[in-house]
Amino acid sequence: MGKGIELALKAWEKMPDNAVLLIVGTGSLLEKFERDVIRKNIIFAGFRKNIQDYLAAADVFLFPSLGEGLSNSLIEAASCGLPVLANDMPSNSEIITSGRDGVLIDMRDPQKIISEIEKLRDDQELRYIFSREARNTAVKKFSIQTVAELYVDFYSRMLAA
Repeated sequence: MGKGIELALKAWEKMPDNAVLLIVGTGSLLEKFERDVIRKNIIFAGFRKNIQDYLAAADVFLFPSLGEGLSNSLIEAASCGLPVLANDMPSNSEIITSGRDGVLIDMRDPQKIISEIEKLRDDQELRYIFSREARNTAVKKFSIQTVAELYVDFYSRMLAA
């Protein structure tokens, strides 16, 4: 299943032309999709060093992966204040609280992806709330200060044992 890009592409078949899916990253699967997908509203940007610029230009961060550990991509998106739409799995719920700073759904359901994106597109207030709360969560749980304190606490307890 990879990163679930095929799930996003399947949902995007039913999205209007003015809804742009920007896919940033590299890999053999992405290269295959890029060759096969011809819709104007799907853009493959490849690897980008300045990812924060792309995140700042986005309205929503779609993270369709069906299985992976704690995702730096989700943390980066949240820290940029992006509402997140991600697969409902334990590692994602460590970052996103569905209904508070994003939405966790079953990404295998293209209609659910479309429905949630449309809801976020149509509800500016909801996007604003999710954006603010995503940023707050990222700062509170994943700032350098917070992570450093967790490491110091962990190693202090290990050395004392």
